[in-house]
Amino acid sequence: DCSGLADDVRVCDGAYGVVQEAIDAAPDGFTVAVCPGHYTENLRLESRSLRLLALEGPEVTILDGGGAGTVILAMGCPDLTIEGFTVEGGVGVNGGGVSAGSSVINLVNLVLQRNMASGQGGGAYLSRCTGELRDSVITENSAVEGGGVAVSGDTFDVLDSEITANTASPGELTWNGALGGGG
Repeated sequence: DCSGLADDVRVCDGAYGVVQEAIDAAPDGFTVAVCPGHYTENLRLESRSLRLLALEGPEVTILDGGGAGTVILAMGCPDLTIEGFTVEGGVGVNGGGVSAGSSVINLVNLVLQRNMASGQGGGAYLSRCTGELRDSVITENSAVEGGGVAVSGDTFDVLDSEITANTASPGELTWNGALGGGG
């Protein structure tokens, strides 16, 4: 149900059908409330303060990069929360699922799965970010370094999360077979 949030922009019946359009329309400080569905998008958030919320959780709300780039790219965001999504199908240099730089970002109740990076952080790459990754599952991601999560340049907390079955593979990047640790 997309009702009940005081300051929200909705991706639901009769509202926005595309998550990026809702993000672009949302004033800072608002919540972008996303109803269940499979959204094939590559989201870009630059200098934004908002909450991106899947109303019914990661089991039924999927952000899929479609192999066309990083699923969620966040740069210079002073206050960003992403909560309740499955993030999959992302491909990037650093961060296939989530790539964030110079941001205050909280990643909550996410499933980051089947993403790939040719550099660092198949599931998530966090450079010069503060915040936390909490109550999440990071699995089946691949990168040359940090198959699951890579953090660079600041302190980022990982709390109550499961990071398993990721692959870090110096040299050629593959989906199958563990050529190195993945975390």
